[in-house]
Amino acid sequence: MNMPDPEETREVQGNTPATVVNREGERPAKRIKTGFRDTIIVLIGASEIKYILHEHLVCPTSDFFRCICNGDQEDSSGHTVRLPEATEEIFEIYSSFIYTRTLDARGEDDSSVLCLEYNRSLTTDVKTQLFNLAIQAYAFGKKMQDAAFRNAMCEEAKLIMRGCEHVGFPENIHTLCKEVSMSSKLTRLFVDWFICASYRENKLDELLEKVPAEFVRTVASLSIRERKQPYVERLPKSRGKCFYHDHKSEADKSK
Repeated sequence: MNMPDPEETREVQGNTPATVVNREGERPAKRIKTGFRDTIIVLIGASEIKYILHEHLVCPTSDFFRCICNGDQEDSSGHTVRLPEATEEIFEIYSSFIYTRTLDARGEDDSSVLCLEYNRSLTTDVKTQLFNLAIQAYAFGKKMQDAAFRNAMCEEAKLIMRGCEHVGFPENIHTLCKEVSMSSKLTRLFVDWFICASYRENKLDELLEKVPAEFVRTVASLSIRERKQPYVERLPKSRGKCFYHDHKSEADKSK
């Protein structure tokens, strides 16, 4: 995949995620008239790849961007914000969700994307990559204070889990513990999946030796609390629709 030009500007608008609209030395492309002129400039990574987001789409779900538009963030200048630790790959997924409410941010070779239709034939390496992307994107959604995006990433992780015949991704658990708190909804999803899958395979002791201690403690605590609950009820697919979702209010729980 070709590396992006550090000087390029990307604008996300309409229903098209993150398209290049201008390069240094070229005639600026005409903007599509949407009737909404207020935008936020987002500079991603150390090379500060420039993206433009429309306020009326990102602010309703992201408290982070809403604070920027209100001038409450120290790391912003006007409506410009720098995210030096963010990656283009994760931001492409996020911007795609903001504009299309999907997670299909396809790359040129379709090998490093989150797929809405999960394929059981994918290799273990690709499954591991998909899980790591979901975890990292969830962590980014936490920083953006965007519950809707985090909830979408939990649903994506559940889709990937359905395509896994067994649990055997210690690398993903390490990524989870590094990127996300143990109290997060995504962690709870991974804990439930880990417990149910490892019990089914009778590999719990073996797998616990390969994951971080904080995850082991979380698994042990939950196993004790729910020890009388039937196995089938503890499966992620058996939980209620909103069980792994974050909600700002009680009214949001039906969404």
